[in-house]
Amino acid sequence: MAVEGDLKNISLTGLVQIICLERKTGELVLARRGQEGVIFFEKGEIVHAKLDSLIGEEALFGMLSWTDGNFRITDKVTVITKTIAINWNHLLMEGMRRIDERKNELELPPSGDMSPILSQADIERDTALRDNIILLIAQLEQYIPKFSDKKITKRPTFAIELLKDMVHQVLVQVELVTRYDQNAVSLRNIFAKLNERYPQARLLHIDNNRLSVQSLINLYSGWSGWISNASDRKHTLRQISYVMVELLDYYFSFLVNSLRLANLKDEVEETRGVLMADLKKTLDKISF
Repeated sequence: MAVEGDLKNISLTGLVQIICLERKTGELVLARRGQEGVIFFEKGEIVHAKLDSLIGEEALFGMLSWTDGNFRITDKVTVITKTIAINWNHLLMEGMRRIDERKNELELPPSGDMSPILSQADIERDTALRDNIILLIAQLEQYIPKFSDKKITKRPTFAIELLKDMVHQVLVQVELVTRYDQNAVSLRNIFAKLNERYPQARLLHIDNNRLSVQSLINLYSGWSGWISNASDRKHTLRQISYVMVELLDYYFSFLVNSLRLANLKDEVEETRGVLMADLKKTLDKISF
């Protein structure tokens, strides 16, 4: 089955990230202004690329700078030639670094672009932060298959533990960005608002700006008479999962808004959206 579209509606880097994060196998054919290139994927990794006389990484980097043209994604394609062996996220970061080098970020923004004029140090900071966030998203995507583990059927609180670990990974990056203003990302401050909508959030404990789910696990395991009814337990765990997702959304939004270059914000927001959609879809399938 083929999917076609226009690069004016989605950035090529965002499109490649979606294919990689969803671990697809197939080919992405690109065409613009008489040029045609192709990128091959195998289980979410970029394994080959061709653009005119270029092959491998240089062909990929040449196409990543395209901002217009058409694309066609075809799955169930057998990859015969493999010219690329580097992890996809490192390839994208190198490609974006090359694109950033070619841009003169210190020029006045084009008409209608309200991005601020930044110093070279600011640009380098934003680029490094963008790279860190994309790496973080790639790491978090590795958690998604774990939510389908049979272990969760026997012990649903394992899903809450996974979500807690995901929140902590994002929180570490957030704290690096806001090292001088920890109140802005304080879990206690955020929970004060969440408690109004999710009273079950009070079952989670906070220590040194980190979550503890042990009390919830103890309650679920029957160490206490609380939440003894099975349907009540399921409802409580489902609500706690919503709390965790909201925390991830909040902290990711904080990271995205820490970027000052609009094009980098768009890249990160696109990738973040794919991760969160995958996570929510997977959590909906769990029968707590």
